[in-house]
Amino acid sequence: MLQSYLKGAFRNLIKQKGFSLLNLGGLTIGIAACMLILLYVSFEMSYDQFHEKGDRIHRLRLDESRDSENSIGRVKIYGFIAPDLTEKFPEVESAARLINMHGIMGNFVMGRGDISFSVEKMYYADPELLTIFSFDMLEGNPETALVEPNSAVITKSTARKFFGDAPALGQTIVQNGETSYQITGVIQDIPENSHIKFDYLLSYESLKSIRFYQHMAEWADWYTYVLLRPEVNTDNFNQKLQAANLIAEHFGERRQSEAVSQLSLQPLPEIHLNSHLEGELEINGSAVLTYSLLIVAFLILLIAWINYINLSTARSLDRAKEVGVRKVVGANRGSLIGQFLLESMLLNIVAFILAAVLVAALLPNFNQLVGKTITMSTYGRSELWGILLACFAFGSLLSSFYPAFVLSEFRPIAILKGNLNFAGGSGSALLRKGLVVFQFAASIALIAGTWAVYQQLSFMRSQELGINIDQTLIVRGPASVEGDYMPLFNSFKTSIGQQSAVKSVTASSNIPGRESTWGGGVRRQDGEPGAVTNYDFMGIDYDFLDAYDMKMVAGRNFSRDFPSDVSGVLLNEAALPHLNAQSPEAIIGEKLLGWRNREYTVLGVVANHHQLSLHQAHLPTVYFLRENGNFYSIKLSSKDIAGTVAAIQSEFDQQFAGNPFDYFFLDTYFDRQYQSDQRFGRVFSLFSGLAILIACLGLFALSSYMAMKRTKEIGIRKVLGASVPDIISLLSRDFLFLIAVANIIALPFARYLIQKWLENYAFRIAMGWELFAIPVIIVAGIAVVTVGFQALKSALANPADALRYE
Repeated sequence: MLQSYLKGAFRNLIKQKGFSLLNLGGLTIGIAACMLILLYVSFEMSYDQFHEKGDRIHRLRLDESRDSENSIGRVKIYGFIAPDLTEKFPEVESAARLINMHGIMGNFVMGRGDISFSVEKMYYADPELLTIFSFDMLEGNPETALVEPNSAVITKSTARKFFGDAPALGQTIVQNGETSYQITGVIQDIPENSHIKFDYLLSYESLKSIRFYQHMAEWADWYTYVLLRPEVNTDNFNQKLQAANLIAEHFGERRQSEAVSQLSLQPLPEIHLNSHLEGELEINGSAVLTYSLLIVAFLILLIAWINYINLSTARSLDRAKEVGVRKVVGANRGSLIGQFLLESMLLNIVAFILAAVLVAALLPNFNQLVGKTITMSTYGRSELWGILLACFAFGSLLSSFYPAFVLSEFRPIAILKGNLNFAGGSGSALLRKGLVVFQFAASIALIAGTWAVYQQLSFMRSQELGINIDQTLIVRGPASVEGDYMPLFNSFKTSIGQQSAVKSVTASSNIPGRESTWGGGVRRQDGEPGAVTNYDFMGIDYDFLDAYDMKMVAGRNFSRDFPSDVSGVLLNEAALPHLNAQSPEAIIGEKLLGWRNREYTVLGVVANHHQLSLHQAHLPTVYFLRENGNFYSIKLSSKDIAGTVAAIQSEFDQQFAGNPFDYFFLDTYFDRQYQSDQRFGRVFSLFSGLAILIACLGLFALSSYMAMKRTKEIGIRKVLGASVPDIISLLSRDFLFLIAVANIIALPFARYLIQKWLENYAFRIAMGWELFAIPVIIVAGIAVVTVGFQALKSALANPADALRYE
C-alpha cells in the first residue's frame, strides 16, 4: 500500500512540474527564512551561556533617583561594594571587580621590544574573576594568575601579536614604556557571544602603585560581579542587599547628593538583551528587536503553509476528474486521504531538506548582513530547534489535511458531468477567507514595521547632532613622552596647523560617539540641591567648541585672556535642571563644588549635542579646561586626505617617538553606534519582503481558484451583457472586503509593536497616520493587481468555453 502511495505521489508531483516547483519553492523559501532567523535569535539568546556557573553569576547595577521623574541606572558602582559583599553576606561565594583605567589615566600602549600597540580593551581585575567566569585558560592557573602585582592575562590573539607561536607564559610586556607586566595566563579569545570582551586583564594588586589608589574604592567606576551560593534565592538576596544600604552606610554624612542609591542584581544571561544602562561594557542587543524577528520567522512559516493550502486548493480543480475516476473504480475516501496526505508530507519534507541546504549555502552572506559569526551547530539552542521541528511537524500535517479532505470529498457523478461547483461548502469557503485575511493582516503589519524602521533610521541619519563631525581625523594622544608633554604637544599642534589641508587642531579627554569614562557629583555651593546622579566630565582645550561648531547659549567660552579660567567650567543645557537653574543666564558666575570637591565657577552654558546615539537622551555634562587631552581632533579639508594623514603621522612620530600612530575618522566612529539598528533594518526588511512575496503567491493562487470556480457564472453574465469592468468588479469585491477586515486586525497590533520598538530611542519619529496608511495602500495595490490580473483574464475569455457542456 505504502509503495503504491509513493509511486502515485511521485507521478503526480512530476506530472504537474510547474505547480510542484511553485509549491516547493514557496515552502522552501519560507522554511529557510525561518531557519535563518532562528539561528540569529538563537545566537542572541546564547550570550554568556557558556559559563559553567552562569545561573549563579550576577552583575550589580546602581540606580540613583531623587524622584520618579529623575532617575538613572548605571552598571559602574563603587569599588568598596565587592569587599563589603564577601564580608557581610554569607550568600555570596565570591565577588570580583573590573575597572577600565583608559579614560582615567590617559591612553595606554603595550609593547615588547620594537612591537607596540594602542590598547583600549584592558581592565584591572580581582583574581576571583577567572574562577567566577569560565574563560578557557590555555596557559597558566586561573586561581593564581591575577594574584601577584604586575601580572597580566592576555588572549590568544594578543599573545600571537607579541610572541608568535612561542609560549607566552612567563614573558614580559611593558605598559607605556615604564611598567613591566609578566604574562601569568593566556586564555582563548573571548567568544563573540560574551558581553565581556577584553584583550588584557591586569591584576588588581597592580593598582596599588598608582598615586591616587587610596581614593579609588570610592569611585563609581567599577564593574562588579558576584557568584551566589547554589541554594541562595535571588529575590530574597536582592531584598536583603537593598535593606543593608551599603552606600549610605559607607559615606554617612559625607554623602553630597540627596539622590537615593539602590543596588540590585542583574542575572548574567539577561544582560545582553535586557540591559541598556549607562556604562555598558559593550553595545548590547535588544529583546524587543530579537523577539520581533522571532515573530516574523513564524509569520513567514505560517504564510508559507497558507500559501501551500491555497495552491493545493486551486489545483484541486485539475485533479477533480482523477478523484472521480478513482472513486468509480472503487477507491474509498480513506485511501484517497492517505494518498493526498502522503503527497503533501513528501513535499514538506523535501522542502525542509532543501531549506537546510539553502541555509548552509546562504549562511556566510547572512553573517555579513547581521555582522555576526553564526554556525548551524555551535549556536543552536535546543529548545528553539525543538519548537521549530514541532511546528514543522504540526504545520505540515495541518496544511496537508485540508487539501486532502477537500480532494477526497469530491462527488464522482457531479465531477464526471462537468459540474465544478462542488468543492467545499460554506465552512471551506470561510476557512479560505480566514486564511486570506491572515495573509493580508500579516503583510500589513510587516510593511508597517518595515516602513517604521526605515523612517526611524532615516530620521537618525538626518538628525542634527548639535556638533560638526565632518572631515574630523581623531588621533589618540601618546601614552608616554620623554620630558614635558605640553611643549611637545604645542609643537605638534603648531606644525600640523600650518598645513593648508588642516583647518583646526584641538585636544580633549573624550570625543563624540564615545561614552564618558570620567564623571562625578556636582552641587551648588550656595546650598541648593546637588546632582541627581553623576555628571559626565569632559576635559577640553580653548579651541574645542570652535572646532566642533558648538553653540554658546549663555556666558562665554574658555579664554587664554583669563588665567583664572583653569578654575572655571562650562555646562550643557541638560545639566541645568539638576542644579535648579531657572535659566542659562541665571547659572553664570555661580560657584559649584565638583571634581575632587574643588570649587569651580560657571563661565558659560553650551547648547546640547548628541554625545552618543539617539537611543539616549542628552546627558548632563560639565566641561573642564584641560589642554592635555587623550584625543586630538584634527579638522581637515577634503583635498589630499591621504597625503595630509601621512604628514600628520610624520610629525607625530617626530614629537612622540615610540608611540603608535593610531587614528580614525570621527563620522565612521560615531556611526558604529547605529550598526545594530541598520543591520536590524536590513534583516527585518529582507524577511518582511520574503513574507509578502510568499503571501502574493498564495493570493494569486486563491484568485485563480475563485475565478475557475465561477467560470460558468462569468460566462452566463457575459452572455447577458456584463462588461469587462463588471466582471473585474465582481471578482475583486470580495477581496477588498477581506482587506478591510485585515486592516481592522493588523493596524492596532502593528501600532503596539512599533510603539514598543520606538521606546528604545530617546529621539524618535512621531507615529502619524501616514505610517499606517502607506502599508494599507501597498497591500491594497498588490491585491488589486494580483486579483485584477486573474479577473481580467476571466473577463476576456470566450463565454462559449465555459458553457460548452450545457
